[in-house]
Parts: sequence; C-alpha cells; structure tokens
Amino acid sequence: MGFPSDVKAIDLMLNIPGEDQSEWYEFMRPLFLDEESRNYAKMPAEYMFRNIPDIAKQDDYIAYTVAEMDKWGIERAMLGISETNHVALEAIQRFPDRFFPSLGVNPNNGMDEVRRLERFKRDYDIKAATAFPCGLLPQVPINDKKFYPIYAKCVELDIPICVTAGIPGPRLPADPQKVEYIDEVCWFFPELKVVMRHGAEPWTELA
Repeated sequence: MGFPSDVKAIDLMLNIPGEDQSEWYEFMRPLFLDEESRNYAKMPAEYMFRNIPDIAKQDDYIAYTVAEMDKWGIERAMLGISETNHVALEAIQRFPDRFFPSLGVNPNNGMDEVRRLERFKRDYDIKAATAFPCGLLPQVPINDKKFYPIYAKCVELDIPICVTAGIPGPRLPADPQKVEYIDEVCWFFPELKVVMRHGAEPWTELA
C-alpha cells in the first residue's frame, strides 16, 4: 500500500521570503568560529544544503509563498511572528486559513519573556512557542532552569513548545539540544506539550 496522494503537509517552520534573507541568521552569527560559517553566502548550513535556489523578485512574496505551498502540497504553515516581522503578520491576516502564528522565545530574558509570551497569546492568539537552544546567545540547554518559567507559562496558556532537538545544522555547539534533556522536562511538566523540531538526529531511537 503506497502513501496516500491526497494527504497534505502542515509545515511547522516556514517563513515568507523577500529580496534579502540574510537577516534571518544574524542572531547566531556571534557563535560562529569558523570562516566558512562567518562568510556564508545564503545560509550558515550551506555545507549540508547544496544548491539553495534563488527566488526571483516578486511583486507579492506572500502570494508567491501560498502558490509554492500549493505546488508542494502544504496545506497550512506556522509562521514565527515578532514585534518587527510585519510580513508574517500580514500573511496571517490575509490568509488565516493557510497560516497560523507562533512566537520564538529567549529564556535569557527572564520574566520579561514570560510576559511577552503571554502578551502575544492575548494579542495574536499564537498557537505555539518555539525555541532554538543552540542558537541562543548565550546558549540555553533544553532542561536549563532558565527555560522553566517559559514551560510553566506554556502549560498555563495551553500551547505547545516546539524546541529544536539534535545536532544543529549550523556549526554550533550541540550540547544544549541533547535529546535526553527532554526527559527531565517531560517528567517535571507532565502537562506540557513538547514538539521536537528537526527529528532529534542522530538520537532518533532515544527520542
């Protein structure tokens, strides 16, 4: 029995492209120590992902993204919103049946980040919090105490935390995303909904 042809995907890590995507990765640049990562052309994991396509200039990048979703069988996509990502907010407003919002969190900001999470749930009805432990500056392991107020607030708001697990694509120290760290979090927060991003490789069997 083959895979059903009428099943469409829900993409949990999509962004609206534009004429310049370089700013997408600037937050992790201070962590790069090798020259290839510091001087990447399109994205810091080009050593793995070859032939990254060029996107021709578009009059409407949001409509372009929806058309690409249709082309590749993506029914809906989660977009990360923020105080400055106006394109993502516009996309969600224009296509509420195709896009839904999430918020990337930084536990280094303490209670300010907890209040920010609460505010974005109230104002934009975010459907998830997301985190990239290896990309934070400083890095924060999945089971670090700094994350605990975020996890508690996710339980209170009844939203999942989508946390990157496994070896990161960019050349960053991988320790913060060890899969076994999730064990402690799930033990202490049995009501927390945890979604592992990137499949936890190479620790998939442990996951």
